[in-house]
Amino acid sequence: MNVKESTPNADLYVWTEQNCPICGSAPDKFVGTRGGESHREGIGVECEVWRCSNCYLIFPNPMPFPKDGLGQHYDVDADEYFKEHDATGRFDGAKQLLEKAEKILGHKGRLLDIGVGRGELLLAAKELEWDAEGVEPSTTFADHAEKRTGLKIWREAIEDSSVPDSSYDAIILAAVLEHLYDPDEIIRRVAQALKPGGILFLDVPNEAGLYFRIGNVYQKFRGRNWCVNLAPTFSPYHVFGLCFKWRTCQFTIVRF
Repeated sequence: MNVKESTPNADLYVWTEQNCPICGSAPDKFVGTRGGESHREGIGVECEVWRCSNCYLIFPNPMPFPKDGLGQHYDVDADEYFKEHDATGRFDGAKQLLEKAEKILGHKGRLLDIGVGRGELLLAAKELEWDAEGVEPSTTFADHAEKRTGLKIWREAIEDSSVPDSSYDAIILAAVLEHLYDPDEIIRRVAQALKPGGILFLDVPNEAGLYFRIGNVYQKFRGRNWCVNLAPTFSPYHVFGLCFKWRTCQFTIVRF
């Protein structure tokens, strides 16, 4: 499980072998290589992707931690990073989500959006009269969302943030957890920040979806040990993924 010493730009990362952060087991199923020489466009740095057979979490091993922190990946123009995203669709989806959250809670309240991106969810929350704020470690994303919404943005990673404990009726963690390097600590911090009876919305991609299954079969057909799962060293920088049986994306609302 070693990165090739000759791999271009490998020195941009600290490579750390790790066990599964969910169950503690060593990953035992090799999924394939990803990035660099193992990408059709040669982008990113080549790494190995493994799966834990106990809980079906997949992640690169060793894990490439960016030497300069999250800003190495995300201090880029927000519109450029999210250029493939449908802003109108995300805004409409955010309104539907918040209406569902209000129905579950029985009221509107204080809301925290973790990973604000371009601020679509915060805009929807503001329009629907939630008391909303966000957490965003990317300076450029935070600047963009704050200017667009006028709402408070905590400019730090959630696991290191000073957001108050037991303060939020709803926390949104949408398409974010797969980007972060310590999912167990993130969920612990989220639980700490929620009020008793508060709700968490969480969604993550399904790394066993049809796209991934077909893509990996195609790579094997070509005689390659490449995979199409995750993107640890190139945009969108997904470093963890779960394998659900059918859906392309898994979401849930949890009440604490």
